[in-house]
Amino acid sequence: MFHNIWKVAILFSVILQLSRAWTFKGYKGSLNNSIEVSWTNGTQLIDDGYINVESKTVFYAFGFLGAEDVQDTDKFIEATLSNTNWSIVLVNWEEEASPGGLPDYFGAARNSQAIGTELGQAISTMLENGLVLNNTILVGFSLGAQMCGRAGETIKNITGQPLPLYVLIVALDAAKPLFEPFEIFRCIKSTDATRVVLVHTDKSTFGVSGSYGTHDFFANDPYYTERGHQPGCSLVNTFLNPIFLLQNFDFFRISMFKPIVPMETTISVPTQSLLME
Repeated sequence: MFHNIWKVAILFSVILQLSRAWTFKGYKGSLNNSIEVSWTNGTQLIDDGYINVESKTVFYAFGFLGAEDVQDTDKFIEATLSNTNWSIVLVNWEEEASPGGLPDYFGAARNSQAIGTELGQAISTMLENGLVLNNTILVGFSLGAQMCGRAGETIKNITGQPLPLYVLIVALDAAKPLFEPFEIFRCIKSTDATRVVLVHTDKSTFGVSGSYGTHDFFANDPYYTERGHQPGCSLVNTFLNPIFLLQNFDFFRISMFKPIVPMETTISVPTQSLLME
């Protein structure tokens, strides 16, 4: 009897997984003024004015076990809305980032790749309906960063060209397990866009250590290399919250980074130079 119940539970879980679909969530002015649409209907964000095609649009993807109200995702959205005239679109894959409501990292990593392909397809469709490629920025944290790499590759394959020079993929502590050193799933690459900026704050544990971008920033090296954690954090803090100053990180200084530093550049940089003033 118990065995049959367990089989039914597994089947029900599989059906739920198959029925799930991640969404886009767009914002106007604040977190409270938002609209959520299917990823297959992203053009509605343009039609309803949640994406202003005259300014830059940031697509943001959180990481493993993430959501709008955790991993400081909401702070990133609020910072974008408060400090720029850019449009911000959340890649809301909350259920797929926690498969079955469980901390299933393998399942989430697998989902990040499938959704990365779909994200690239969705953005390509939006490009045909008014979105400007030169104004498009992809930002991702952890598995979300790996997702953005896959999306960039997909856009390149569909359009026949990489993201243009002034467009970025910004990868914040791109996820390491299953991507490095053994590439079980596809790891972000410098060829995924014209400029792929990787920010490393936890290269020993959860974040990749390799220089996979056209530009790589290693925060507070050699301090981190010597101690295994960031300034102001214990090893446990870093283990639990790898990107330790996410709420203060100046994504925009990196996002607007002009190509004056030679390509394939690796920089060890104090975190203070990347914080909001």
